[in-house]
Amino acid sequence: MASPGNGVHSIDGEFALYPWKNIFVREGAEVNGDGSKANPLNSLQQIFDDDGLECLCQSLCCDSITVFVAGEIMPPYEKGEENQPAEMLAIDGRGRDYAGKLHVTPWFASELKINVFRDFVLSGGESSVTSEKIIMTGIKNVSGVIFENVAINLQLTGTYLADEEEEKPVEIPDLRVYGRMICAEGLSNCAFPGSYLLAKTSIDIKTGIEYKTYRLKKEDDSGDSSDYPGWGGGSLGDGGGGGGGGSSPGWDSNAPDIPENEEDEETEKEKEKEDAALLGWDSGDVNVKITMRGFAGCNGADLTDAKTDIIADVQTSVGADIDGAGVVSSKEISCNSFICNCKSEILIEGGGAEYTKYDEDGTLVESGVERYSLMGRGILSGIMSSPDSSLAGVLCECVSVVTAIAINTPYSKDEKTGETQTFQIGGSSLAESFAFRACNRAKISLADSSCEAEAIHPVLWGQIARPYSSNVGADISGSTASEAYCLSSDVDFCK
Repeated sequence: MASPGNGVHSIDGEFALYPWKNIFVREGAEVNGDGSKANPLNSLQQIFDDDGLECLCQSLCCDSITVFVAGEIMPPYEKGEENQPAEMLAIDGRGRDYAGKLHVTPWFASELKINVFRDFVLSGGESSVTSEKIIMTGIKNVSGVIFENVAINLQLTGTYLADEEEEKPVEIPDLRVYGRMICAEGLSNCAFPGSYLLAKTSIDIKTGIEYKTYRLKKEDDSGDSSDYPGWGGGSLGDGGGGGGGGSSPGWDSNAPDIPENEEDEETEKEKEKEDAALLGWDSGDVNVKITMRGFAGCNGADLTDAKTDIIADVQTSVGADIDGAGVVSSKEISCNSFICNCKSEILIEGGGAEYTKYDEDGTLVESGVERYSLMGRGILSGIMSSPDSSLAGVLCECVSVVTAIAINTPYSKDEKTGETQTFQIGGSSLAESFAFRACNRAKISLADSSCEAEAIHPVLWGQIARPYSSNVGADISGSTASEAYCLSSDVDFCK
């Protein structure tokens, strides 16, 4: 079907598209053409920027527009202003609805690659970069498009660069990582035959432990000792958030409060005893938090012959929280065959700072290891919160592993009396794995699901593996699944 006037589609008031039902794009070409095979456009984004093309697709009664795309699509990294996250978006559908009449497919290749990659390095020192906040999206906000043989690949990679010259670090920076990765967001009534969606993160920001020395200085003649590095001052023992971390969640420092005098010291010891009674599932700090999705908010989508992988490998000395799902918050979706794999491995390996305290005469009065926490949460779901869906032939595997390793044991030793007091390590390890979760009133048939969960922690751990969980009113038939289980060091956890 030819468009009226051989050029209904327009960008900025100019005829930019085509009298043909086939549009051609050579992504990244130096010259931008009219969309013909001999003179292709140089960006797929122009398709979604065009007002006339949306209008034409909605007017078609039986025909469709096919967009052939050559080359790879890779957006630039745009740094966030002030404290806002940076954002990387490959394709913005701008809320358009093509009524199922727009077909995007590769040209000169077996698949159309949409890559969103981000590598970062965190470090300490005066010119340090101690945090990374990033939002990564493949395609978002469009309806009624057939994406055939499209490969959306989101990858986030991060490392910590330590000071190699300092064998025993006095101060470890307070490292923070926040990531939000969604391959397809808000793609309603779209289809994905032969398409592959991958969200993958690999982060290693283990820092080891700190070594601190606290020295109480004598007051000067004016009685003012503020110029001296007392129990909490100076350049030593004043670091933020190293080792296994403290109990303050969020982006703020979690440095310990060092008492300024003996009365405050006694108060601090009493507070530590009170805090010890509060250790539980929500205790401990998290300095890496990643949300990962294949499909999110894709209502009415047809996932037949599509595949999605969610893969996370995170290592830190404080705490990590991975929330991954192949499909989430997508009501009334359908499929005749769909593959979903989710795998998360979290390693929290840390310890408390080793410290020594001296009085004003330079005599050692106390030594020990400061209290700390190890916190890990890995929650994976194949298809979650997608009610009223028709799901046939789903192959789903989810594996969540959370391991917390303590480098040392928190304690304090009174060097005068020799009395030693040990403390419990805070935090917890929680691993959860689900295949179908909260898919109310869904029809699930011929599905094969496997879920595994493993959690390790010195004190508190829990692991849940349930192929089917909270699917109220769902009709499940002809399906197989691994055995459900729940295990924990907490006797009340699985009740």
